[in-house]
Amino acid sequence: MSSFNKKSLQDKLHRLNSSQESIETLSHWIIHHKQYAEDSVRIWKESFKESDPEKRLLLFYLANDVLQNSRRKGVPIFHSALKPHLLDASLFASGQKIQTSIERIFKIWKERKVYDKRFIEELKKRITMGPHTVIIKLPSAENLPIRDVPDFKASTLCDALDDMQKFESDLHVKASVMSKLRLDVADTRSLSLLKGRFWKYLNNYINLSNHC
Repeated sequence: MSSFNKKSLQDKLHRLNSSQESIETLSHWIIHHKQYAEDSVRIWKESFKESDPEKRLLLFYLANDVLQNSRRKGVPIFHSALKPHLLDASLFASGQKIQTSIERIFKIWKERKVYDKRFIEELKKRITMGPHTVIIKLPSAENLPIRDVPDFKASTLCDALDDMQKFESDLHVKASVMSKLRLDVADTRSLSLLKGRFWKYLNNYINLSNHC
């Protein structure tokens, strides 16, 4: 069996035809060179993008054969290596006459559990989008950072607001009374007591505000 290199695989992909023998022979060659799995699937995708619709369908048949036979032979690397490239390739199969045939391949993968149901649904969705679709991945709720939030009780907030409202009313009453008092500015003791009460009420007001 010939050794692996990019040029040899490109040539083999170029010569690939619709016969079962052609697909199985190349599939066997790719699996045999499993140590180059990542290179193989990357070259496969490059060829896929450059090919016409009929050839793209053949390349999907090839991918299907590689996936299923590598699994039977206990070579799981192609399963993971092909996965991201299949997502991209599905976009380039959109709206073409090969779409129905490729969707049948997806159905087989789902039935035989080649890939999980969620991934198959993503492939089916992309094949209806087209190559010019921009895929934006948003973080899921599970991946969002969790911040510590202090314990919050609505009843505590309501009580604090009520106390604050009562205090404001009481403060207005006292201010009205004080404005009517005739204070002797020479009476330092009275002024000192008045000053102390003022700061006491002010501190209480600030404390209530902080609780809200």
